[in-house]
Amino acid sequence: MNFNQRRWLVISIALLAYLLVFFQRTALTVLQPDLEKVFQLTATQFSSLSGVYLYLYAILQIPVGLLVDFIGPKKTTYIGLLVAAAGALMMAYAPNYFWLFTGRVLSSIGIAPIFLNCLKLSAEWFIPSEFATLSGITLFVGNFGALLSSYPLSWLVQLTDWRTSFLVVA
Repeated sequence: MNFNQRRWLVISIALLAYLLVFFQRTALTVLQPDLEKVFQLTATQFSSLSGVYLYLYAILQIPVGLLVDFIGPKKTTYIGLLVAAAGALMMAYAPNYFWLFTGRVLSSIGIAPIFLNCLKLSAEWFIPSEFATLSGITLFVGNFGALLSSYPLSWLVQLTDWRTSFLVVA
């Protein structure tokens, strides 16, 4: 595999990971009725479940930026996806709200470096004139992840259930 093919393979994997960032960010809106029913969630609990994802994501940007610089974007993407998958698995098997919330926290921690990794890979592996295009592609792929968490996720939940859906996400 030549360098050009390799760089597109690596950025494609990072972009796929970024698709999952947005998917998980918006997936709870589809799952809200099921989660409220199963866990008897109050509005405050559901809001906390949704909000922790964004709060942790924002808080972790500086620490994960340092981590990305220290160990690299490929390793932090791999580690982040493993942590996010563990969080999704924990949510799928959660017996109560505590474990559901803990799984959401793990997912939030896992996805924190993904956007930075996409930008760093774009900056390191592509020429400057391609950076704007890759940034646009990154945002497109992320928003496509949000689209996938609407009707396709709703369809999957209706076909199976919310727990199976989280297993698929994991």
